[in-house]
Amino acid sequence: CRSDACSAGQKRTSRWTIPSAAASSMSSWASRPEDLDEVQNAYDAIGLKVQLAPFFPDLPKRIAQSHLVFCRSGASTIAELSVIGRPSLLVPLPHALDNDQLLNARSLSDAGGGWLFRQNEMTAENLAAFFTRLRYRPGELAEAAVAAKRFGRPDAASRLADLVETLAGQRSQPAASGKGLEHETST
Repeated sequence: CRSDACSAGQKRTSRWTIPSAAASSMSSWASRPEDLDEVQNAYDAIGLKVQLAPFFPDLPKRIAQSHLVFCRSGASTIAELSVIGRPSLLVPLPHALDNDQLLNARSLSDAGGGWLFRQNEMTAENLAAFFTRLRYRPGELAEAAVAAKRFGRPDAASRLADLVETLAGQRSQPAASGKGLEHETST
């Protein structure tokens, strides 16, 4: 989230803190600007060294280097995580339109590429148990990474364009040529 425009989803997640069971691997956490001090104090109290910021300009690099991503489950997030093969702890925004984030999270979780936690399940005890399990079963993260990658569709944009063209009943030329963009009009 940018410091001047945090998403509704981050209003809640910026105040979650990771239990000490994850201490050996936690390194970055995005938080709303107004929550930075509170979150930093919570991590300091349990001895975690976490880099906090309202926005990380190198977020794609951080995600690519991560072992586990803790995030909401919007469509673009699911697409990005699955294309690069990153396992994730997915927390759908509970008030998302048509519950789309829950459906997104469920589909990736069912494919084995992540774990679905509803926001009301985000307790210190549940998170500690989850991170402790992963700490002692690292193969589970590797398996989830493979499953996430298998779930990904790096060619999704071209597949969607092909579908649209097929449904429209015509195959257009590339837009740069200017051909195939004409529309029939009736007189």
